[in-house]
Amino acid sequence: MPHDLQQEAPDSACRPGYSQYRHRLPRGVEIRGNKICIWFMFRGKRCRESLYGWEITPANIKKAGNLRALITHEISTGEFEYHRRFPNSRNGAKLVTTKNIKTFKKLCKIWSEIKETELTDNTMRKTRSQIRILKIIISASTPINSIRYSDIMSYRNELLHGETMYHNNPRSNKKGRTVRTVDNYISLLCSLLRFAYHSGFIKGKPFEGVKNCSETKQSRILFRGMSLTHLC
Repeated sequence: MPHDLQQEAPDSACRPGYSQYRHRLPRGVEIRGNKICIWFMFRGKRCRESLYGWEITPANIKKAGNLRALITHEISTGEFEYHRRFPNSRNGAKLVTTKNIKTFKKLCKIWSEIKETELTDNTMRKTRSQIRILKIIISASTPINSIRYSDIMSYRNELLHGETMYHNNPRSNKKGRTVRTVDNYISLLCSLLRFAYHSGFIKGKPFEGVKNCSETKQSRILFRGMSLTHLC
């Protein structure tokens, strides 16, 4: 359910007794004047929202911390919709994208720009390397609204059995990748497509039902075991 919010007023003196909560506030939760506020990073901007009507109590402070944690999770998975969470916020009008992303290359670009504020430099470096491989296999110019579940399965097979693409040391290239490595690539691809869906760039959900290679392999083993049991 949307939270009824208002833009915060200038700081005012704290009511007696409010200071007792300040030293044990959850991450991202503040008491400003007589209001509980939360802040979070969204598209490179630090956003702060006041929780109108939330009395300053230990229970509401904990609830605000949970709300903030939920929002940061939605941002990380590409599911966050500013106006749904904060329908009366002026921040939302400034930050909601009006871009129309059509190609896989542009999707990777906008997703990476957002993730730069959330991921460490080392993680971002590895992620860019994975995106480079995905753009080669999928083709950077591929329209994202044309990608289907069956395509993701084809990309997975190509990653699993195709040649590696180490551009810094071509001699170390070889045929095939480990199951764990392929799962990481496909997980990243599904995150990109999930972000595209929640941003309104695509209408379908090609990422739904995509399982890890390890899960699929285990299912086959169990199925074979059951079949042999029935044959005996």
